[in-house]
Amino acid sequence: MGDLFFSFLEVRMSLTPTTKLEAVNEILSSIGESPVNTLNSGVVDAELAATVLESVSRRFQANGWSFNKEEAYPLLPSTNGEVVLPYNVLTVDQVIGEGNSFTMRGKRMYDKVKHTFNIGKTLKCDIVVLLDFEDLPSPAREYVSLKAARSYQDKTVGAADLHGYQREDEEKAWYEFLATEVEQADYNIFANTQIQHRINRRV
Repeated sequence: MGDLFFSFLEVRMSLTPTTKLEAVNEILSSIGESPVNTLNSGVVDAELAATVLESVSRRFQANGWSFNKEEAYPLLPSTNGEVVLPYNVLTVDQVIGEGNSFTMRGKRMYDKVKHTFNIGKTLKCDIVVLLDFEDLPSPAREYVSLKAARSYQDKTVGAADLHGYQREDEEKAWYEFLATEVEQADYNIFANTQIQHRINRRV
């Protein structure tokens, strides 16, 4: 197991994931599995790794960060008056200028006052969208990859001794991501209660 751990670290330190395939291979390397040449390899372990990666990425992005939050995004009604959300919308943080009258239900907006999906007007909303893995900033991809690798181990071999070492790598990647996020979003991490909440939640 010691050789496996050092092999994983060597791969991780020499390669920062920039594509989904690289991330999947990093996850496979975390338990000593051979890399694949394509995401459509048909290898069961690789398919599971890709599924875990997507799941972790979705949960991570659902928090809403500077790179995947759209402010005052116009949501137009359809011909029947319903406001249908784009396929990649994870959450609607706020409906601007409408108080608490509207909420997200499934992939549609719902009027809680009139008790109907027939809204009939454009809503401007702050929304959180799901981005493809390769559209994430590099620090986010690094964190998601490491967290997915640890989650993958839990679902397969449950390598407890390796797990502890990877947690340290994951924690380091988490704080490196936060440092970048604070810089990009231009806010004070200690004064911003929303970011403090995200730190405390940890995905």
